Amino acid sequence: MSRRKSKADFAPRVPLGVRGGIRVQSSRTGFARKWWSRQWLLLLEKYQIGARLGRGRSYAYGGQVVSLELETGRVVATVQGADKTAYQCEIRCGVPEAAVRAKIIRRLREQPLLLAELMVRELPKAVVDLCDDAGLPLLPGSRSDIATQCTCPDRVNPCKHLAAVFFLLIEAFDQDPLLLLALR
Repeated sequence: MSRRKSKADFAPRVPLGVRGGIRVQSSRTGFARKWWSRQWLLLLEKYQIGARLGRGRSYAYGGQVVSLELETGRVVATVQGADKTAYQCEIRCGVPEAAVRAKIIRRLREQPLLLAELMVRELPKAVVDLCDDAGLPLLPGSRSDIATQCTCPDRVNPCKHLAAVFFLLIEAFDQDPLLLLALR
C-alpha cells in the first residue's frame, strides 16, 4: 500500500544564513551592463538549468557565497546551502602557454590606447580580438570553454551554487575587465 505524501514531505529547503557572505551589489535591472559581462551571462543561460538559475541569483543576492577566489585559470568558491556543510565550487578555463601570454603582452604594449582603456575599466573589442588572434579566447563562446564542479549532490551541472558564483563573477567582470585577463 502506498503512503500518501503530505505537503510537509515536499517543504522547500531554505539555505542557512551566512554572516558576512559575499553578495551581489547591483540592482537586478542594472546587472551585466557591460558587453563583456553579458557574454558570461549568456553562457550561463546557455546551460538551460531552469529554476536553478533563479535560485542561484537569489543565493548571490542573499549573500550565500562564503568565499570567492579568482586564480589564473580557475575560480574557487564556498557556497552555503541548506545543509550544515558548505559546498565547494570551482569554475575552470584554459590557460595559455607562456609564449602566447608574451605575444599578447607585446601586442598590448604596441597599442597604448588599448592599455589606457583597460586602465579606466573598459574592455575594447580590439583587446578581445587581439587575444583571439593570439590563440586565447578571452570570453567564453560556448560551454566547452569552461568546466564547472560543485560538491553538492545535485545531478545538474551547473547547480544553483555554481550559478551564484557565476553571478558574482559577472558583477566583478562588469566593474573591472582586468579580472578577465587575470583569470585567463
